Amino acid sequence: MQRTRVFLTPEQYRCLAEEARRLDVSVPAVICRLIAEHSRRNTPDEDPLTIITGMAEGDGQAVGREHNCYLYGK
Repeated sequence: MQRTRVFLTPEQYRCLAEEARRLDVSVPAVICRLIAEHSRRNTPDEDPLTIITGMAEGDGQAVGREHNCYLYGK
């Protein structure tokens, strides 16, 4: 664990303290939860291209050997 010091405005602290009371946790726990939620939202769970995997039919041999031709026209 890394310890850090944060300076908050009275309004920011009041907001965090209210949330801490509502959740029955400490203010630092609320801050950690908010950071974790932010990280999850901004980190893709998986490669977005995996949703197209397997969409096409065929054995893929020609595409595999000549992928530059299909991708770049070369």
